Amino acid sequence: MFAQILALALALPFVSALTLEAPTGATTGGFVTLAWQATTTDPAYFTLQLVNPAFHNTYAIANNVQTSLGTLTIQLPQVPVDTNYQLEAIDPSNVNDVYATSSTFSIGAATSTSNTATGTTTSGATTSTSPSTASGTVVSV
Repeated sequence: MFAQILALALALPFVSALTLEAPTGATTGGFVTLAWQATTTDPAYFTLQLVNPAFHNTYAIANNVQTSLGTLTIQLPQVPVDTNYQLEAIDPSNVNDVYATSSTFSIGAATSTSNTATGTTTSGATTSTSPSTASGTVVSV
């Protein structure tokens, strides 16, 4: 019994307290801010992986992240839309040494934007403003 307690006590300094937060509002190919909490006993640097067990895919998304930063904004790769993603903080020199794993989170479809031009037309005493979409060729005279 004493040997088990001693072994546990010796191993405790090597246990990482690093905690990864699951991001919200993530979209494939979009920007996301990742956050974590750490203690002074955590490694100075780690690598972040995006993991989806359902697809058996792992994406290295940030390497040699400075632990003391606490947050990092990155652009996610183009990945399938799914609700089963996790982040893993791993040892940069040993991918099998996982420091922390986030809870599962969703990555949604990419958001699309459209450009709309607003024009003003004046005719006599009447002025109107309306949104319009322009297409075609511009010719300089």
